[in-house]
Amino acid sequence: MKLTVREAMKFNQLSKLQLIAGRSGLDREIRSVGFLDYESLDELSGNFQKGDFILTSFYNMKDRHDLLIEYLMKFNEMEIAGIAVKKAVFKGFPDEIVEYCNKNGMPLFMCDQEVWFDSIIMEIVNYLKNDENNDYLASKIYSILNSDLSRELMEKISLEINPSFRDIVRVLYFGNLENPKHIMSTINNGPYRKLTTRALVFEKGVLIILSDKKDPAADKFLSKFNFILNGYFCGISESYNLYDINMAIREALYTYQLQDLTKDKQMAFEDIGIYKIIKPLEKNRWFRKFADSILEPILEYDREYDGNLMETAVSFVVNQGDFRKTSNELFHHINTIRYRISKIYEITRIEGARTGNYEQLAISIYYYISKNPVADILSEEVER
Repeated sequence: MKLTVREAMKFNQLSKLQLIAGRSGLDREIRSVGFLDYESLDELSGNFQKGDFILTSFYNMKDRHDLLIEYLMKFNEMEIAGIAVKKAVFKGFPDEIVEYCNKNGMPLFMCDQEVWFDSIIMEIVNYLKNDENNDYLASKIYSILNSDLSRELMEKISLEINPSFRDIVRVLYFGNLENPKHIMSTINNGPYRKLTTRALVFEKGVLIILSDKKDPAADKFLSKFNFILNGYFCGISESYNLYDINMAIREALYTYQLQDLTKDKQMAFEDIGIYKIIKPLEKNRWFRKFADSILEPILEYDREYDGNLMETAVSFVVNQGDFRKTSNELFHHINTIRYRISKIYEITRIEGARTGNYEQLAISIYYYISKNPVADILSEEVER
């Protein structure tokens, strides 16, 4: 159900606003909320859009009624939903301003200092959570990920998700969020939103697509929205052309799945090392056959003899094949570690391979780790 200015006036905080002019425009639709600070006239179209309910104090308009009229004309041209002005610079408006808003049906409100803009923002953002629209956008993401699309079609679908996307994109993914719909709505509809960014609920988390003419800066976005994203883990892709957005989405998802490998709250795909090739190949039939041919004999041996070979293999690979470090980590004599690694090579038949004994084991173990957190794998062995 769409939100009109008339309906929003029934909200607790918005009911405290005083309508000054533009009553005939109360059925304008509110699609998002924006905060006007010191943006120039030329910057309005890049920061605001149709359906914005704008909050401001008009600090830069003091004694500039002519400039105020120009701003109102520009906002009316952009078809904003309405404007709420805090009583700071203006305690009221000149007749010409009131007359303009009445003539054009542009709702103009004033509010007292004790009315918090943050509370108004929360009321609007909470209402604008839209399951139906999000499901539609999520279906576009699935199409991008699961179809072999041409560059032209990839761009077309991307622009259906957000017509304001620029040429270069970077994707972030947050999972296991307490209230993903609220976070999505805050990013898309809140006062700090950017028209070239789109967030949507995807796979029980929030997928965020940043775009720009050049490289979209993830750190700036994370800093701006730290108040709602702080404490959650984030997987970050590299930057790509819009027609390769599928690569960016996959990288963000792959990196998020490796969150147990780091104590940090964010990790970039470019920093995940060998998992850059492991994660994309996890569903490849040939790769799984190769890895399982090494992993299954180890797991079967442990099930039959309680040999703890898998824990040893994981520690050995994580420690870059260093017997001493593996011995120290697992609290076993180094000769015990040597025996177990030798047994692993024997039962997996790696020992008889012509090349890459350790490399074969390492690739298979990294695949295993990507499916099983290292801490969980090692905890049982360390406790023995």
